[in-house]
Amino acid sequence: MTESQIIEVKDIREKCIEKVEVLNKVKKLFLIPEMEVMTTKMVADYYDVDMDTIRQCYLRNKEEIDLDGVIKKKIGDFNESDKLSHSLIKTKYNISFNINDYKVVIPNCGILCFSQRAILRIGMLLRDSEVAKEVRTQLLNTFENSTIEQRVTKIDEELMLQAEIGKAFGSGDWEYYNKATMNYIAFKNRHTQKLENENIQLTNINKELETTNDLLIHKTMEWGYKPILNALIRKYATQCFSKNKYKFSDAWNSLYHQVKYKYGYDIPNRHNAKNMIDRITDEEFPNVIAVATSLLKNNGINISKIINDINTENINKFN
Repeated sequence: MTESQIIEVKDIREKCIEKVEVLNKVKKLFLIPEMEVMTTKMVADYYDVDMDTIRQCYLRNKEEIDLDGVIKKKIGDFNESDKLSHSLIKTKYNISFNINDYKVVIPNCGILCFSQRAILRIGMLLRDSEVAKEVRTQLLNTFENSTIEQRVTKIDEELMLQAEIGKAFGSGDWEYYNKATMNYIAFKNRHTQKLENENIQLTNINKELETTNDLLIHKTMEWGYKPILNALIRKYATQCFSKNKYKFSDAWNSLYHQVKYKYGYDIPNRHNAKNMIDRITDEEFPNVIAVATSLLKNNGINISKIINDINTENINKFN
């Protein structure tokens, strides 16, 4: 597991999402009492970024973050809180209260709040935050320590099985000895079988990648870069941003953000063409398409099917 994998691979983030304790290890977490949540501004202050950065991160990954616990709190929720109601400062437009000298302002229209899991998820996704980077480092440390403990446990188990064989041999009970020996062999074979299964899985993944790459090369030669990229991002938008009002725009923005991070191509800020896809050079297209396919793969989307579906009947809508 690496920091970049935490950012880019959803399955890795799922393995980390229960480790909310790392948030307090990195920086003091001020949660709203009873509700155990933070507002957008509180999350922004925690990660030392502006509120717009948090909003953009949330919009790009809304479906994923919502599952961790994002809720619109009404002003009545705060008025009814036993721990907050006595300390609320009310004005015509909002209410406010302090958490250890940290001022929280709630507008009369209510406010979006994030659970600890959602706050951690944002930290796994934010790129330009030193606090978020430290959160990811702490997550990596947690899993590294866990791996070491697992290794020690396995060594202890193997030593116990070996000792059991020696004990059985000394007893002269051959049935006992055979059973102890078979238990040890089964223990060793479990690891061998696991490695074999992992090798088979890796071989299948490599074959799938080769097939996808061959298909991409063939279709790119047939149709060109733009239809391929359009098809990939349209599918990405409908699959991962289906609840967003501007799902296609959000999908493209997500791609360009990843491309800038990986290759330094600042495509939105180029002004050599009206459409952003026309601002990508022929030399850059292979890298941009590689990033697009990575986004789809990480979200469990079948790339081969998308590419195969491009044909003369639908090619025009991708131009």
